[in-house]
Amino acid sequence: MKRAETLLKAACLSLLCISMTTAPLTAQSLTENEFNEKVRNYLLNNPEIILEAMELLGEQEAERQMAERVAPVYEELVENDTDLVIGHKDAKIKLIEFFDYRCAVCKSIVPTLEAFVKANPNVAIIKKHLPILTPSSERASRYVLATNMIYGSESYGQMHNALYATRRPFNEATFEKAANELGLDHNKIMDKYDEDVITQIINTNRDIAIELEIRGTPAFLTASKLKIGNVDGKTLSELADMTN
Repeated sequence: MKRAETLLKAACLSLLCISMTTAPLTAQSLTENEFNEKVRNYLLNNPEIILEAMELLGEQEAERQMAERVAPVYEELVENDTDLVIGHKDAKIKLIEFFDYRCAVCKSIVPTLEAFVKANPNVAIIKKHLPILTPSSERASRYVLATNMIYGSESYGQMHNALYATRRPFNEATFEKAANELGLDHNKIMDKYDEDVITQIINTNRDIAIELEIRGTPAFLTASKLKIGNVDGKTLSELADMTN
């Protein structure tokens, strides 16, 4: 409680300094009591600033708590060879996207993500499999991850795009059709489909999502921020702290 009160006072004073149009209030021009009285009167006459301060405090506290929760797993999240990456994997700024192959919004924002990364080459978007919507979501993730195990990152991306684009059910017939169209051996991919390493990738992502209270897709995560749902360029810039 004491920490919250201190932060609230600091937020109020910050907003007050921005909002007041009078001359700067300094120790040279006002005593401490006079300054406190000025602040009190201003807040009484402008109560909306309290709401603004509380909102600011809430945002700052939420970011602090998220940073504490993300810290133990952040390096694991951003340094993982099993992930798809939009942009350059060594980009300075990394946004983590949790996605599901049955998520319509995940598919619809692909052009937005690609355009954002193209305009901001210092940003990379790391895509994490989070199959939570339907059992077929996990089937798709398993098949794409198995493709990566056999054929590597280029075919991994191609299979990902193929399953994102299809309107067919995620069953073996659909997977075999996609593999044939890409010139890949469906049977070899299926040999890896139930590998423990794939199960571990999916379970790890689910465990992290539970810990961070990620209950839907798409979900975008940084070292201190979480945004679930649709995004545009402005939202991505805010997540990447590129708005200043």
